Amino acid sequence: MIYLDHTATMIPERELLEYYVECALEYPANPASIHSAGFAARKAQASAINQLAKSFDCRPEELLITSGGSESINMAIKGALAANKRLGQRVLISEGEHSAVAETAKWLTSHGYIVETIGLSAEGIIDLKQLEQALKKPAAMLSLIYVNNETGAAAPVEEVVRLRNSLQPDMLIHVDGVQACGKLSWSFKRLGVDLFSGSGHKFGAPRGIGFLIHRYGIKIEPLIHGGGQQRGLRSGTENVPLVMTMARAAEIANNDLAQKTDYISGLKRQLLDRLTELGVSYMPLSPVNAVPGIVSLAVEGLRGETLLHALENNEIFVSTGSACSSKKREESAVLRAMKLPEDLIKGSIRISLSKSNTIEEIDTVAEAISQAVKWLVRR
Repeated sequence: MIYLDHTATMIPERELLEYYVECALEYPANPASIHSAGFAARKAQASAINQLAKSFDCRPEELLITSGGSESINMAIKGALAANKRLGQRVLISEGEHSAVAETAKWLTSHGYIVETIGLSAEGIIDLKQLEQALKKPAAMLSLIYVNNETGAAAPVEEVVRLRNSLQPDMLIHVDGVQACGKLSWSFKRLGVDLFSGSGHKFGAPRGIGFLIHRYGIKIEPLIHGGGQQRGLRSGTENVPLVMTMARAAEIANNDLAQKTDYISGLKRQLLDRLTELGVSYMPLSPVNAVPGIVSLAVEGLRGETLLHALENNEIFVSTGSACSSKKREESAVLRAMKLPEDLIKGSIRISLSKSNTIEEIDTVAEAISQAVKWLVRR
């Protein structure tokens, strides 16, 4: 099997799965229990959260543990807006947002909020001129995707923060950082945003755990009520082994990130160069500033779904866009917002790379794409 769908989910390394099992056996108690086993679990969790805070460059008390990216995004947007009603009901998002943000925006609209959408540039990032115009009127929040899950385009977050600080300093900025973790070097403190959502399985942790960073002093209304865990902001028994494993995964993801990025950049170059050598006519859709691990392209004469299944027959796994939206069978709103031609949108596939892939695998994939073109297009 050649797995090239790491953007949908990374396959956890055996080391991390073994670490999770060790933690589950060593800390089996509920961390809210008042006996010594509960105290040990609570202490282990606090240590893991301190490690996460170090990895993300935030305060431990700014971290909330969630079930994943979608919950974190919902908590950031709904929770912060509910707790800061003085900011009003005007909310800004970009056309490039993940469905977790886009669907939350629809929910906001049905509850009286005014949601305005900022267009994308040809490079697939938020149009800064449109944003500047939108910021001439007060807004409660801007929600912005950091790394686009379909094209890998990296948003100019620092420039967005500068505009906010200059024009609407009271407006909250939420960053959907789900795809940034493990792909970019970032610091919550240096970004200057108010809320940052992430998901563990995007950088090597098992599925079912995520995080929300909320700047110290930002109020959030809880979405989940119950036992009052996590300072009353997110009730529910914490999964201590998962928290510990996510902390270890974040540490591993940050180790030698520049070296890993260089390696993955080499894989991307090899893929595109080999396709060209084999005479495959393709159009790269990912912009120049895209993170190297996300490669969106369209092969001339083939629908993306057709090519996906042709590769699947060779035990090669890619995708045609966001895994979270695949069941809806909708064309990419992101590529449409980039004003790409219809044939490129329908023909797009997403190849997502990681350090676990090899040059030999990339050559095999290029050969398989070439054979698919010969069989499906030229026969």
